[in-house]
Amino acid sequence: MKKRNHFLISIILIIVFIGISSFGLITNNVYAGDGINSPSIPNKGAGPFPPLTLKQKILLNKKLLRYQKWLKMQPKDIDPLDIPLSNLKLNSTLSDIESGEISIPLRRQERYYWCGPASAQEILDYDWGYLSTVSKYSQSFLASKMGTNSTNGTYVYKLTNVLNQYKRSNFLWVYQQISSDETNASNDLYLKTKSDVSDYEGIVYHTNTYPYYGKDVWGERYGLIGYYDPYGYSYHRTYHYVVGYGYLERSNGEHMVKYLDTNSANYGFGNPFGRHTVDARNMATCVIYNARYIIW
Repeated sequence: MKKRNHFLISIILIIVFIGISSFGLITNNVYAGDGINSPSIPNKGAGPFPPLTLKQKILLNKKLLRYQKWLKMQPKDIDPLDIPLSNLKLNSTLSDIESGEISIPLRRQERYYWCGPASAQEILDYDWGYLSTVSKYSQSFLASKMGTNSTNGTYVYKLTNVLNQYKRSNFLWVYQQISSDETNASNDLYLKTKSDVSDYEGIVYHTNTYPYYGKDVWGERYGLIGYYDPYGYSYHRTYHYVVGYGYLERSNGEHMVKYLDTNSANYGFGNPFGRHTVDARNMATCVIYNARYIIW
């Protein structure tokens, strides 16, 4: 009789657990943005990556050479390094050392896993001069060309290919991994954002919206705006494309980037949809804790 009672109790507990999970009382809260449903697979939605064709390799080398020339032309009085607070003699009054932004239109993604198509739509609309509410290409058209789906979201190389296939300008987008080191990654991300904005083109960050609980050297919480409680520990983690459209350096050495978020939702921390500014270190960490890819 005791064995039978233990068996019945076990069955009841399993049923209760399944019931609670089904009603969302136990959840990892990961389901939006890139259509990726597991925080344990940080590079899902990034690959696979087919080998570059000879033409693509030639174009990539041209872009990198052009970027190196651009770096050499940067003003010597602008510090490209994002220096930690402990190494600074801070001024009481902060000012902007340099800044720039372009008027990429903000678009709202039409499905929860269409952040890739919506990000491409924003960049292509700017490239073609569609700055009002009308778009050059629909999100459904771009999603079909990218093979976007609710399981894998949008692969990085497919988003890159679509940008290059349907662009108007002579600009070339390439995908590249940034460093896994936060300082090196933030410097690289900031400079590539500045380079693209200076060329009047957008940059795409493939992010983890909430990498982990912590703060960067400037005291900013890690994570994109609208995906975590700034006063607590609650968060919503997903793998998500956002578009960079601006940059800013403060007199204390802090580097920042401006981005567009296409995801209109409410996870309890305000709607992430809109234009935002975060530390370059923060954005770099969000990219690192996905698969480290940017499209620039």
